[in-house]
Amino acid sequence: MFFNFKRNRALRIVHFSAFGIVQFCVFNVCAQTIEKCVKVDSTIRSMEQREMQTAKIIDFPNADKVIGFESIHAGGAVAFSNESIYKTSDNGASWKKLDFANESGYRLKTVRFLTEEIGLVVSESWNRGLREQRFTIRITTNGGRSWPSVYRRKSAQVADILVTANRISIVVNSFPPMYRQEIVSTSDNGRSWHVDRLELARFTGPQGDDFREPLSTIIAIDSNTTIVFSRFGRVFKGSTEREYREIAVPCEIPSNTSSGIDSRANIWMAYGSDGLEGPSGAFIRQVGDDIWERIDIPFAVSKAILWNDNTIVIGGKLVFADGGAGILLSNDGGRIWTLIFQDRAFGRIVSMVRMRDGSIWAAGENGGIVIVKVP
Repeated sequence: MFFNFKRNRALRIVHFSAFGIVQFCVFNVCAQTIEKCVKVDSTIRSMEQREMQTAKIIDFPNADKVIGFESIHAGGAVAFSNESIYKTSDNGASWKKLDFANESGYRLKTVRFLTEEIGLVVSESWNRGLREQRFTIRITTNGGRSWPSVYRRKSAQVADILVTANRISIVVNSFPPMYRQEIVSTSDNGRSWHVDRLELARFTGPQGDDFREPLSTIIAIDSNTTIVFSRFGRVFKGSTEREYREIAVPCEIPSNTSSGIDSRANIWMAYGSDGLEGPSGAFIRQVGDDIWERIDIPFAVSKAILWNDNTIVIGGKLVFADGGAGILLSNDGGRIWTLIFQDRAFGRIVSMVRMRDGSIWAAGENGGIVIVKVP
């Protein structure tokens, strides 16, 4: 069974430079076009139910709803809820709750492990009376037996974390009166921290408030170079604040959900929304120095994983076949997608991670866990 999806609407392309917007293009027609955005139609193939037997649903033995995973070794994973952290070493057959006591009023946002022994936790709180958001970073070096605090901020929010072999980098957006966008990093497990600051342009919000455009995600090209995305789809490349430069992307980009780099250092981005007209999303990738592709998908993307240069796995919410949670696989760069998991009871896929044994672990907004073997 195939579902064809075409969206016929004007494509507004905005070219950016160091000096701001330099030209507008409508229907890919520009007075002077340097970069090119190619629209590609996508097709989704719905697998027969008997073909979906590679998916294994786990009954999580705790009342907590899982909101994220982290791979620690083949067959082993860490799952976390808003309050607690759990570890499994047998592919989810049994779970052990780690000795972690969150601070009063704080909720877990992210848990990451570099090795089985070294990991970090980001907790956030919101003080309604003071209208102030805070975060705390805690690191374990003994497999989760203790979690000392190594960094904390107020009037700020963590947007994303990048963990590499020799560095932990944290994307931080500060609230008024500072309005700062920063990359805070450590290479010694939190004993010292380095701050790179990006001062993005101010803009006026819908209520007339004065804001700076917040940062969204960070990914690594190599040990020295990173790509940083803003929440409104702008892309920056560099290694320090002074070296960050904006990359002009000719395709229209709403705020991205997931981002990655292929083996040729080409950028790809996925995003999704669930509006009044139903779920929709897109996959945008760089296919050359000046050529980009935008592939629209009838699917609200929550998470995307670049398996290799042409294989992508996306999780989110379906718009067809009674909706519900879905996981799609493409082996040709996003032109043809195969539905490899669907379950209405899951709601939307809210977290998805590639495990070290090559499987996909995903959590639904209703608390379920599924393990999918990628064909």
